[in-house]
Amino acid sequence: MKTWVTKNGVQLIPLLYGRSNVFLIVSGNVNILVDTSISLLQKSLLRKLKQLKITKIDYLVLTHTHFDHAGNAQLIKEEFHSKIIVHQSERVNIETGANRIPVAKNRFLNHVIKSNSSLFTKEAAYKPCDADITFNEEFRFPECDVKGYLLHTPGHSLGSISFILDDEIAVVGDAMFGFFKKSIFPPFVEDIPEMVKSWGKLLQSGATLFFSGHGKYKTKTQVEKDYQIWSQKI
Repeated sequence: MKTWVTKNGVQLIPLLYGRSNVFLIVSGNVNILVDTSISLLQKSLLRKLKQLKITKIDYLVLTHTHFDHAGNAQLIKEEFHSKIIVHQSERVNIETGANRIPVAKNRFLNHVIKSNSSLFTKEAAYKPCDADITFNEEFRFPECDVKGYLLHTPGHSLGSISFILDDEIAVVGDAMFGFFKKSIFPPFVEDIPEMVKSWGKLLQSGATLFFSGHGKYKTKTQVEKDYQIWSQKI
């Protein structure tokens, strides 16, 4: 799998890529994991880390606390003694293992999910663990080695966050979706106007590549196109 490297040598390494993405960020002597995928893929995730000879993960950044992103958070914290970072509004989710029911853009899909809410909640539960760091709008790492920062980008969920690397690359979780060729719009959105505003914030960051939690990355041109279309609708 290709590794992306920024102008200051920050590495973005996809560990699990496609269905439910997990990224390792190496900035100087600091290792940062972004998301953990679902609990069923924990062996695949650990195998990838072993192949790269990763023995320490300083931080685990959760772009949000849905089960397909936080499913292995407790495992990573335990195995690598990582400090977990989440947005302050979703701290209670990770610390209770509660998975909020996502809101679908499609009315039929939304009806199906709500009709089976108890089953979904049970199947999507994961092991709880303590959050070590929370923030509101922006978080800067204390280590000077880390050439990047975290940004609150709500919409898909209330506490969705993105990682801006070297003002070049943005790892955005489900603020965007990478499966569709002609759209970045995710199938599940809690607040569409907030999500569109978040796209604007991400475009202002200077990033030209946007890596989502599912599917392939998107270019700045693709993001700008959808941002212009949806900005006129809200």
